[in-house]
Amino acid sequence: MPLRLTSASARDVRDARAAAVAEFLGEKGSLRVHEAVLCVLFWADREAPGPVRASEISRLYPHHDGRRLPSAAQELRHHVDRGLAESLGDGLYQITPLGRLVVDALPDRVEVARLRGLRRATPRSP
Repeated sequence: MPLRLTSASARDVRDARAAAVAEFLGEKGSLRVHEAVLCVLFWADREAPGPVRASEISRLYPHHDGRRLPSAAQELRHHVDRGLAESLGDGLYQITPLGRLVVDALPDRVEVARLRGLRRATPRSP
């Protein structure tokens, strides 16, 4: 017989994931919103490799002082424009190797600035 989640146990799973994201962001220190969104995308990909919906980023993003993330999709498009994430269509996004390097470098903004001067993590093959 398959395991079925009750609404209470599903809520517990969501709460545990949100707590793990908040802990991960806390380890990174003080982050700007766009940096935190990239970190949430990184975390989600690390937990379940593959594309992530913008709506999932909104759910996982910690809400401090009752303020919600204005638009996860807008923040993710910002990362797509900079080569840190890619859009797979239909609201799905995936972090790029360059995006992973930026997350690893945070909160060192000098290193992040150096990395953001790149468009790719590796050179194009000939």
